Amino acid sequence: RISVIEKIYKPPLIDPYPFFVPSGSLLPILCALSYFAEKINVYGWDFYLDASPEKMKYWQLFFNMYKYKHDVFRSQNHFESAIINFYYGYQLSKLPNINIYGYMGQLNKHEKLIKRIEKVLFQ
Repeated sequence: RISVIEKIYKPPLIDPYPFFVPSGSLLPILCALSYFAEKINVYGWDFYLDASPEKMKYWQLFFNMYKYKHDVFRSQNHFESAIINFYYGYQLSKLPNINIYGYMGQLNKHEKLIKRIEKVLFQ
């Protein structure tokens, strides 16, 4: 009886998807649709930000990328997800056929942070 319970509650020893990118479900769908759709409106893509990035300074936005509660109690990859969502939110908001009505569409002021994220992701 204990062995059955252990199989149900015991986490796997090896991650079932070792190359999983913590991007959420919106980002892959948005990238795929951007090739086919004439216009895409995205509403509410905020990625746990409480205020507009346009009103934040560099360090305020940087420290708002990480939320302890979301990382420990939910996903355990919150900062990695933030890096990916911030980078692609910035890049996709510059495309002419995508309108982002949320905080991820308001990252134009933070090119310096985006350039540093780009170095982390691609170098």
